[in-house]
Amino acid sequence: MGHGILNKKLAREILFELQEIFNRNKVKFFLAFGTCLGAIRERDFIAHDDDIDLGFFEDTDFNLLKGELIKRGYKLHPHDLKGAELSLTKGGFKVDLAKYYKSNDIYYCYSFNSKCIVVLPKENLDILQEIDFLGSKFLVPSLVEKYLEYTYTKSWKEEKPLYQMWVHTPNLIKKESKEEIEKYIAEGNFKI
Repeated sequence: MGHGILNKKLAREILFELQEIFNRNKVKFFLAFGTCLGAIRERDFIAHDDDIDLGFFEDTDFNLLKGELIKRGYKLHPHDLKGAELSLTKGGFKVDLAKYYKSNDIYYCYSFNSKCIVVLPKENLDILQEIDFLGSKFLVPSLVEKYLEYTYTKSWKEEKPLYQMWVHTPNLIKKESKEEIEKYIAEGNFKI
């Protein structure tokens, strides 16, 4: 989550437009990070957030969507590691698309230009549940409170306007380079 002032009207329009694009193309996605937190805790976007976060699974091919996204006015900002991360902007508003990869008993996704991974126990994402958010149906992790606890600590129910993912996310594994992250993943020594 950032420290901007979220334009909730624009965020809603963009979220619904992306939902329509992804659903029509049969692309499964779920609300992730701050967007999931807002949906569960606030029943709305978090006012001090500055983007939308959506999660996908590793079999999602963002290349199939790029043409339509560009046609709809989105600018694409790939983060350069196997299509694991993709940011979109439209009208100055940012959307982060994160792919979650499964490895043994965990899921992980890349963050911060692939120099970090966020790690979750597999039961957090093996099953998704549908919730009502802003008058529409969206998927979130079925163990959504556990997901939020792993991502934001047990105090996820408390508002934290100065939250910084880089500093405060307990399951964020940081390395100095993409190569170090790749080595860490290959070794499979995940501890959460």
